[in-house]
This record gives sequence, C-alpha cells and structure tokens, in this order.
Amino acid sequence: MPKTLAGHKRPADVIGNAVRVMQIATGEVQETAGQTDDGKSKAAVELGRRGGLARAAKLTPAKLRRIAKTAALARLTNGFSKKIENHVHMVALYTVFYNWTRVHKTLRTSPAQAAGLTERLWDMADVVALIDSTPLAQSN
Repeated sequence: MPKTLAGHKRPADVIGNAVRVMQIATGEVQETAGQTDDGKSKAAVELGRRGGLARAAKLTPAKLRRIAKTAALARLTNGFSKKIENHVHMVALYTVFYNWTRVHKTLRTSPAQAAGLTERLWDMADVVALIDSTPLAQSN
C-alpha cells in the first residue's frame, strides 16, 4: 500500500480513500497519525538504510554496472518467458548481439573484431542468417 511522506499507509485509489475517510468520520476506525504498523522499529530501519548506503559506497562503478545489467536481464526475462529453454535462447542471442554486433565505447569496435574473430561489424541480418543456417532451425 502506498505511504504518505510521513510514512502513513494510505489507499492506492480514490474510492478506497473515500471509504477510509468515511470510516474515520463515522468512528468505525481510529485515525492513527504517526504510527507505523509494519512492526519495525525506527532504529532498525535507519540502521538498514545506513548499511545500504555504506555498501553502495564501497561498490566500484564496474560492479554497479554488472549488478544493473544482471537486474535488467532478470526483468527482461521474467517479463516474457518462464521456460528455461527460451531463457537459454534469449541469453545466447543477447551474447551474440553483445559480442558481434554492438560497438563498445572503450574498444570502438565489437569484442569479436577486437579479438580478431571477424574483419567487419555484424548486423542483425547476419545474426538471423546464422540462426537460419543452423540444423536445429532447419528441422523446425
């Protein structure tokens, strides 16, 4: 449930808010100003915040990027497919894209070009042609 700036719980929609106001007005429920009912002490919550900030301060930019990319990949895969084989195919496709078709800022080429695996930058048509030429794709 969303909370106000002071941390009070409030209904997420207008009708729920109107019902809550009427319950308070008729005396069905008591208005609880300044109390949180999540069961956590304010000291523990503050300590947790400070711990999170301390952890974030210790992380290197590379580690932060890796965490962000992992989270983005998790969000992307969780939103579309729950089958493990589809997830494996998506990761393989992303890996090919990342290493063969994407120009990296620091390398100014693709990693495959930098490693000497190819002379030119691939585009997605090359990736699709590679997928179409595999025996698995031809059997379906």
